[in-house]
Amino acid sequence: IPIDTRAVAVSNRAYEKQFLEAPQIKSMNVQAHKPVYRLGYDDVISIIVWNHPELNNPTNAAANFNQLGFVINKGGKIYFPYIGWVGVEGKTIAGVQQLLVEKLSDFLNDPQVSVKVLHFNSQYINVTGEVRHPKRIVLENKKLTLMDALSDCDGINENGNRNMVRLHRLSHTYWVDLRAASGYFYGGNLVLRNKDIINVLNKSDLNAYVVGSTNVQKKINFAVARISLSDALLQSGGLNLKSAHNEYVYVLRWAKGKYPQAYYIDMRSPETMLMANLFLIYPNDVVFVSAHPIAKINRVFSNILSASSAAFYARTTLK
Repeated sequence: IPIDTRAVAVSNRAYEKQFLEAPQIKSMNVQAHKPVYRLGYDDVISIIVWNHPELNNPTNAAANFNQLGFVINKGGKIYFPYIGWVGVEGKTIAGVQQLLVEKLSDFLNDPQVSVKVLHFNSQYINVTGEVRHPKRIVLENKKLTLMDALSDCDGINENGNRNMVRLHRLSHTYWVDLRAASGYFYGGNLVLRNKDIINVLNKSDLNAYVVGSTNVQKKINFAVARISLSDALLQSGGLNLKSAHNEYVYVLRWAKGKYPQAYYIDMRSPETMLMANLFLIYPNDVVFVSAHPIAKINRVFSNILSASSAAFYARTTLK
């Protein structure tokens, strides 16, 4: 695939989709501006029916009835006196309260019901990787931002990559650059959702590789979130003027679920140099600089001379 304006646009657009930019973060946060907690398995709720103590503490347990809770089972139900099993999973506190009032009205005159969550257990996020204390954090009836979660783990440790924090949400993976601030809607203020997984990578986990006819064979670490082809070549000391064939510079990329892709660029013109400056390198890309045909011939002669010298030395030693 030639690295031209179209290839740069398509490749970079796919790359940028993996990074949460300010507009995306704003959109996500607007959706979660007023989080509504929906009950689920293992949550514990308190139910008080005023003026009916026999319902609030049916077993006569020696405890304040405000502390007596109903645990939601795996089927998403609780058992309540008079009305039996009630499905509450996925409902809000207000929804459960209304449901109980409706069902108890068959037995009581104008029942007054109060419902609250005693223990939040069903919704959580996981923070893994290079943080000081990786943990599962239970979500309550309030917003939890990415920075809140990292702070709850005592922050990113000295090995953590702040430029490439990975967020797994449902079937998607996003990258958040905590250093690329953009007002209130920078990455740290992203509001987290149930089952999100935050993974802080080690600084050495994400690399690209430059091989072939460069001055230095180099492993390029993603110490910054975006590295262009020009950046990668510059970090490897540039093309080797004695051996590099600047007409053939390749970027080899393994696309998940697809065949490997090979991009190439002719670095002999200013226009293509500009394309190299715009073309973003992905983690695990391999940049290969082909050798000039003359350099290849020189290598062949060098190998022949080395072999001949070794053979001559062997013969003279044997004599």
